[in-house]
Amino acid sequence: MKCKAILLLLSAGFVALPRQALSDNSESSARIVMHVDALSTNRGSLHCALYANEKGFPEEPKYALAQIKVQPRDKKATCAFHDVKAGRYAVALWHDVNNDGKVDSNWLGIPTEPVGASNNAKGRFGPPKFASASFEYRPPLLQQTIRLQ
Repeated sequence: MKCKAILLLLSAGFVALPRQALSDNSESSARIVMHVDALSTNRGSLHCALYANEKGFPEEPKYALAQIKVQPRDKKATCAFHDVKAGRYAVALWHDVNNDGKVDSNWLGIPTEPVGASNNAKGRFGPPKFASASFEYRPPLLQQTIRLQ
């Protein structure tokens, strides 16, 4: 009787496991997680791009190692990058409030939509540099809270 109960519990555990493993953007399986709070609105989408070097950072997502787009909820959003190897990375983030697929800017080129970077790095007379936004990642998990400006 005890043996049947143990087998039943074990098989129930294995049945439940794939559901969690298949969960999209789940923090439990995430490796690098960027939390963004204090958004001005839930409209639009938050874009996050993970860079492995300075090429294209932060303005050319085509050079990013990975990109994520998420919908804000309760004026917060979370981007989670999965299966990332140990190394040096930086993340560029922007809130596409009007959902037009680009960072809107004024005539001087200054973003009019909220932008940010890992380490809450700020640029001087331009966007932040990879060196100031980069971090050393060692598995299994790295989390940061980012404030967009």
